[in-house]
Amino acid sequence: MSYRLDLKAPCPHCPFRNDIPGYLTRSRVRELRRALVDGDGHFTCHVTTVLEDDEMIEGPNAQHCAGAMILLHYLEMPNQLMRISARLRRTAPVDPDNPLDLKLDSPIFHTFEEMEDAQDR
Repeated sequence: MSYRLDLKAPCPHCPFRNDIPGYLTRSRVRELRRALVDGDGHFTCHVTTVLEDDEMIEGPNAQHCAGAMILLHYLEMPNQLMRISARLRRTAPVDPDNPLDLKLDSPIFHTFEEMEDAQDR
């Protein structure tokens, strides 16, 4: 699947938002951390998924989750796709501290620990 990085701000129900009630389990947050930090670093925005055989899968216009990218930016741990995309940006001017032009003032957790602590389950 080819991921796109066009999203700059989290969607209204993004699990990485810190201004909405947490709806994940703590173990799911740990799984996300492992996938984003220790794994391949991809997390598809749920708005760009489709239902197939009772399972949510990446849709034809799959986008990398902006909330996940912003959290990785805060942690100074951009994934490989973010690093490559930042290097290939050809639009000017490019902010060297925010080359993907992410909306860094979005209400996103700054750490996975904060995110985990905000979950009810």
